Amino acid sequence: MMNMPLKFKMITLCNLILEIFNILINKFRNISTGGTDKMIMMWTVHFIFI
Repeated sequence: MMNMPLKFKMITLCNLILEIFNILINKFRNISTGGTDKMIMMWTVHFIFI
């Protein structure tokens, strides 16, 4: 992983985050409907980047 170019590493990281998002959104969609989905996504983004 260390000798990969930075750009490729960033793309891989983005893909990983998107995968996690898809899993989380699918899980939460089963539990909740509508407006809470956006809130959950916002909080998830907040926790990942801060």
